[in-house]
Amino acid sequence: MHAGVVRALGTLHGVLEARFTAGLPGGEDMQDARWLCLPLGAGSADGALCLRAQSAALWETHGTALRHFATALAHLLDARRLRTCAQQAQAQAQALQRSEKRFRDLFDNSPDPCWLIENGVFIDCNRAAIHMLGYTRREDILQHPSRLSPEKQPDGRLSFEKAEELMQRALQEGMVRFEWEHCRADGTFLSVEVTLARLELQGHAVLYCVWRDVTDRKRAQEEAYHLAFFDPLTGLPNRRLLLDRLQQGMAASSRSGKHRAVLYLDLDHFKNLNDTRGHAMGDRLLVEVAARLRACVREGDTVARQGGDEFVLLIQQLGEDLETAVSQAGGVAEKIVTRLSEPCNLGGAVYQGTTSVGIALFVGQAVPADELLQR
Repeated sequence: MHAGVVRALGTLHGVLEARFTAGLPGGEDMQDARWLCLPLGAGSADGALCLRAQSAALWETHGTALRHFATALAHLLDARRLRTCAQQAQAQAQALQRSEKRFRDLFDNSPDPCWLIENGVFIDCNRAAIHMLGYTRREDILQHPSRLSPEKQPDGRLSFEKAEELMQRALQEGMVRFEWEHCRADGTFLSVEVTLARLELQGHAVLYCVWRDVTDRKRAQEEAYHLAFFDPLTGLPNRRLLLDRLQQGMAASSRSGKHRAVLYLDLDHFKNLNDTRGHAMGDRLLVEVAARLRACVREGDTVARQGGDEFVLLIQQLGEDLETAVSQAGGVAEKIVTRLSEPCNLGGAVYQGTTSVGIALFVGQAVPADELLQR
């Protein structure tokens, strides 16, 4: 539009030059009386039409009319600008509506449980989320995430405090991923991997939350760990876990200077029990022995099964001087021998046996763990 107006004004009788300036005109040549500058608005951003005549007298005759023309042109430009802005705003609003509809369709139909969180509260969820938690109504689960969780998470932290911290991190960092334990409607627990992402929805900052059920994976991991480090019959630590705890005990002993003790036990005549009454009876005895051994030691001590009828106990935190440590370890051994000599009811059959015990004391890591067990 500006170019057409400039060309038209340049053809007026007596006008030598016409130009449009993006800002308000300046420069010494514009101070000449033969120039007429017509601002197209109140601010410098609107620019101006500048005309140079053969004589300044031309403006005395036609200046007022040209100024009225410039004012009308400015109004026209304003109306055009407003119309363009309105069209752009409408187009943006329509694009936003289409985008939000696509998001809504993806959200509602996603096979993964999805949530929206605003101000720390679930404000919406899809059908998959309702189904995973075992509810029938969406309204029942639109609350603070901690209300759908046990009081504490597996790491011991309060669910409410940890949820608040993670939501704040997601708002600040844009996205966080973590594991969480929730409660189903029937009271059972499920483990989920949670992705929290910050996004703008209808002009508000919200958190988009997606769950992935990892309950089976975690259960499989726990089972694999148990098979690797625990005896399947008695539930006691096996030799591999015993060696690990023994090495830790040696390191702790080096720091504290206190003695530890390893007690090696085997059940006398256990083979005869297996041969005469069967392996099922022998297994019952091993389970009973494991339970009695657990009752004979403190919480920080370890009772492990080496295999067969062999058990090993790691006794922690004995005295610093050897005499005291020997007395303490001997007391534990006597307690065990006495407890294991008591009759056992093995499914209706009574069995009474004896136990042999060997003791090795140590301080620090002078002897390797494997060698200490062999002693």
